[in-house]
Amino acid sequence: MIRQFLLISALTITLALTAATWLMPTPYQSIAPTEADSSKISSEFHSLKLQQEAYQQHEIFKQFLVIDDVPQKTIPPVMTPITKPIKTAPVIQAAPPVTPPNFQYIGQMVDPDGVKKIFLSSDEETYVVKAGDVLGNRWKINAIQNDQITILDLTNQQFFVLYI
Repeated sequence: MIRQFLLISALTITLALTAATWLMPTPYQSIAPTEADSSKISSEFHSLKLQQEAYQQHEIFKQFLVIDDVPQKTIPPVMTPITKPIKTAPVIQAAPPVTPPNFQYIGQMVDPDGVKKIFLSSDEETYVVKAGDVLGNRWKINAIQNDQITILDLTNQQFFVLYI
């Protein structure tokens, strides 16, 4: 298995090198001067400054005023802090927990005026109420029917049904 891996690796490397040599462009000019060229042209190297002076004497450059020392303005960097307004999330008040009324039905009666009243018990207290009465500033007796009592929670406007 190791021999197969080494053989495949060697073949892959050989193929990659062969493809790379095929993709390399062939030189179209020779770098070495021929004998005929070496007698005609002497190899001289000039600095860039000398070449620039030669170009400046040319007719095209005579029409321009060349200023070598251009004063550069240095602008000191100004550090301005980036301030973004802090956005506060809107405060969403959670709904009060929904707790059903803790009333037990004890009984009912009809008073001499014909108004139906019920007896409810809660925390060792007994209440005699009619439709429209409010108990403990929270619970309103909304309706009294033959088989159920509808109680409204005034804090979150939710109805509860107490079956008789």
